Amino acid sequence: MEGRMTDISKDALGAMGFKEHPSDEILEAIFHLIKVYSIQGFEFNDLEEIKQTQSIRFGQICTAIIGNSVNAISNTLFKEDIVENEEEWQKESKASPPFLFLCFGPTELHQLKGGFRQKENDEILTYDCFSSAKKQLISWENEFLSSVMTSISVKFSSSKKLVNFIPVSRSFFWKNYQR
Repeated sequence: MEGRMTDISKDALGAMGFKEHPSDEILEAIFHLIKVYSIQGFEFNDLEEIKQTQSIRFGQICTAIIGNSVNAISNTLFKEDIVENEEEWQKESKASPPFLFLCFGPTELHQLKGGFRQKENDEILTYDCFSSAKKQLISWENEFLSSVMTSISVKFSSSKKLVNFIPVSRSFFWKNYQR
């Protein structure tokens, strides 16, 4: 098992709704690191409908899309929403469109043999697992974020108008791989 039991006992994990799975139950997944920024100094000409740019690829590591809806962007990339209620999410995050949506990944396929898991609606939650996937994504973020942000700033800024990126959220996103 990739995860490690350090701070929380098995009983405590059980009380939190996690169930320990046997090592012959394998979960395979690919991972992404999602960073969302609110953009100041840039807007689409017509805000009456959801607008977004084409995806901008930075090698095999990062994809960037600018748009007025994080769920529309997420659906472009993953075919699913990233937040349950976007209006509520904007209020809680104190963020407003347009948004820069950066997606680092995907990673290679990672396996979890057993581990502590919890099913919530259609999602699988894990506890303290897939640390190598997270380390890989953090490494890519550390190595490429500044050059990606510089490139995007240069593309959308001018001598008369500078864009500013306000960090809104950062999360790890994974998709269960079904053979």
